[in-house]
Amino acid sequence: MICWDHIETVLLDMDGTLLDLYFDNFFWMELVPQRFAEANHISLDDAKTQLFAR
Repeated sequence: MICWDHIETVLLDMDGTLLDLYFDNFFWMELVPQRFAEANHISLDDAKTQLFAR
């Protein structure tokens, strides 16, 4: 049995444990480019081009 009193940190993988693949794809492929475009005053297409080229 795990003694949780002695565990300070628990790390979980993001894909499937807490969030599904749909959210993962939405976050990285849509939300991040959208915010990047807004922050840099460029179009969404230009933001995606810049981000996905990296």
